[in-house]
Amino acid sequence: MQGVRFREDVGFEGQCDYCLEYWPIDQEFWYPKHGMRACRGCLREMKKTKLAVRRLDPEKRARDREGSYENRELKKDMYREAQQAWYVRNRERLLAEKRAKYRAEREAAGHKPSAPLTPEDRVERLRAARAKYHELNREKRNMANRLRYIEQKLARGAHLTERDKADRARAYNRDWMRRKRAEVT
Repeated sequence: MQGVRFREDVGFEGQCDYCLEYWPIDQEFWYPKHGMRACRGCLREMKKTKLAVRRLDPEKRARDREGSYENRELKKDMYREAQQAWYVRNRERLLAEKRAKYRAEREAAGHKPSAPLTPEDRVERLRAARAKYHELNREKRNMANRLRYIEQKLARGAHLTERDKADRARAYNRDWMRRKRAEVT
């Protein structure tokens, strides 16, 4: 803005550096985020001119093409490699931050900090988990075998007993396994 003047009917006006016209100083005529040197109309014209030059100039078109879709895939690989290298460099710090955040959340929820697991404790926990899921999988296999038997019985045209019907309905019930898993835990 080269000059500023005050008019009674409009208020303060600023003079555009490019068109040298005076325009009221408000959002309608000026873009404050682009500075107060050019009015909106002049900025619009400059943008059109810049785009026209870019479209006509083969060198500028070639530079624009460098950032186009074809090179995006190459850049993706470059960025992915940089991300992976950054993670390798910062892995220990990130894990320590996650552990500290987890501990703080647990303490805030009222949990007591637990002692670190010894190798014997880990083995015992693993054994208990395997036993629990072995029982669950045994039930699942039994139910699959029972269902296979019922389907063979139906294929032969044999009559289904009430127990067969109940087992078949239970096997096809999706929530049965979920409920059984909840019982085991």
